[in-house]
Amino acid sequence: MLCFLLPLLTTAQAETIYQELIWGGVSVDAAGVSTPYDGSDAWYESESDLVVQIPASGTVEHVYAIVMAKASGFLDDYDEAVSIHGVTLSEASLIYETELVAVFELDADDFGITGSAYYGYAETGFAESDWQIGRGISGTSLVVVYSDTSGPQRHVTVEVDQLYGSTAFNIEGLPADVLEASTVISLGAAWECSTEQSTEVYVDGAPLSAHAGGRDDGPPTDTYCGAQDWNSLITQGSFGVDNDGEVVGIDGDEPNYEPAGSSATDSRYSDELWSFFYSGDGDLELAMEDTSADGWFLSTVLMMEVAEGDTDTDTDADTDTDTDTDTDTDTDTD
Repeated sequence: MLCFLLPLLTTAQAETIYQELIWGGVSVDAAGVSTPYDGSDAWYESESDLVVQIPASGTVEHVYAIVMAKASGFLDDYDEAVSIHGVTLSEASLIYETELVAVFELDADDFGITGSAYYGYAETGFAESDWQIGRGISGTSLVVVYSDTSGPQRHVTVEVDQLYGSTAFNIEGLPADVLEASTVISLGAAWECSTEQSTEVYVDGAPLSAHAGGRDDGPPTDTYCGAQDWNSLITQGSFGVDNDGEVVGIDGDEPNYEPAGSSATDSRYSDELWSFFYSGDGDLELAMEDTSADGWFLSTVLMMEVAEGDTDTDTDADTDTDTDTDTDTDTDTD
């Protein structure tokens, strides 16, 4: 897919959107729309909703929409071309933006995102400028942080990254002096066709996947890249927490194993969601290797379960002002 469109960067850029040790957790899912790029204000619904899975005892504290651009960046007024649960992102607060990714904070009440549910996602005909190359939106990840004092204590990190080709960076501010904390990590990627499942991912040198990338959250397209519509090239590892406090994959994803029945074109060799045990001194190295360098990873959501009183936590990198406890919640999958 036109590799020359991407700058070949070897250093990572990252912005911490949220980082806290909380009583609670996080849920994340993504969606994309294949619009007719006709410049109209007609709305086109995604074939899959944005799924939120949190415990029934949880309370939604923060809602973020991470919008990922096409190769040439966003069109003007793109926030008016995206709707979540019937409300456009122009009603949300833009808190971070680059040429490739934008983060909005949503008021949970205004958008009606108050618990586990399927929330509709839509884009208008002016969300993109063309069928393949050009400006526009690949899709959006919805990240919901919840509190729940009846559940376990967890450390949640939400970062926006710009990772291309071969690169590595440290996720800092994590709990220190813990013994094998159960951890799940979700990566979000844009601008990769269903056939582009070639990215190797490592955490602290340990391999997580040799087939990350692709198009798991856009319309399914079991064809080669040149025949695909490029207006919804997005994937994000999707997970949440159920009523029993268990971490569960949603929207067809699974943290404990890679999908079965995959092919070279269906984007299911990997689901960008993995679990592992963390035991460290406050950070971990996330590394990736993609020799084709034809797409980018733009979001990281990490959650680890931490025993009370078992850890020190550095929250210096946190952009959220709450340094106390939050609560817990739950979500499901298609």
